[in-house]
Amino acid sequence: MKNKCFFIFSLFLLFGLSQGSSFADEVHFTNGDSLKGVLKKESTDEIVFESENLGVLTLSKDRILTVNRTPLAHKPLPEEKVLEVEWTRQIEASFLLKNGNTVAKGLGGKFTINRKREKVDEWTLQGRASYATEEKKMSAQAYYGLLRYAWSLGEAKKWYQFNKIEADHDYFANIRSRYTPATGLGYWFFDHEPFKALLEGGLGVQRTDFRHEKNDTTEVIVSSRAFFDWRIQEKLHLSQEFLFYPYLTDFGEYRFRSETSLKIPIYTGLSFRSGLVDEYQSNPGGDTLKNDIRLESSLAYSF
Repeated sequence: MKNKCFFIFSLFLLFGLSQGSSFADEVHFTNGDSLKGVLKKESTDEIVFESENLGVLTLSKDRILTVNRTPLAHKPLPEEKVLEVEWTRQIEASFLLKNGNTVAKGLGGKFTINRKREKVDEWTLQGRASYATEEKKMSAQAYYGLLRYAWSLGEAKKWYQFNKIEADHDYFANIRSRYTPATGLGYWFFDHEPFKALLEGGLGVQRTDFRHEKNDTTEVIVSSRAFFDWRIQEKLHLSQEFLFYPYLTDFGEYRFRSETSLKIPIYTGLSFRSGLVDEYQSNPGGDTLKNDIRLESSLAYSF
């Protein structure tokens, strides 16, 4: 019984304190009456007063003796933090030298759209294409697309969870189409300039439709990625991305993609990039070579 009475009394006390802290101003009238509440507005002739019992009232100062104000009643509410959204948009035109399944000179293009809320989440949409001809015959044709979403985890926001889907086509690497959805975790070892580095890994499914001499396949894969970006000087960026996909359903088979880039700003939003790309597939089928290497020289514009 005593515990029950103590609980009821505690609730009553808590309610009374909360009311007192919300309505801490007091108006004293010339006739001896008084009201508790919050002073909302004051002019030369009247005040607007919110009473805890009567609601919002407009009172003439002729009837008021004093108004006692308590700072607690007018404590401003904490401002809601507005998350800053950072957009990055980049388009790129490239001249490439290709060696592997074909030896050719050609052109390429790339676009990237990135929407990021620092330490919250990030969207990335990316696409690229390359095409080359030799003696009026096509000698290179490749396309790639990526849609990726990641959001930060934990108090330090070093960890993140990602979901992505990749789609690509490479005519001379025997790939008519390949789709790779994947999900997993990543970790930022360094996430501020001048040096950024991350490592991520997860599981995915790879569906490949080959052009000839090999049956279409569906593989369960490990999707792993390592990346770093180093601002060596004010106008010099070196970056390296390595993607590795070992197959779990066909042990010993794998593919990887390595891209090394050196970026030099030229003017506001405009930069020159030189890159070396190496793509490897352990079992492409037919007489297709396993390795494709290309050297890219690009002009990129960010806005």
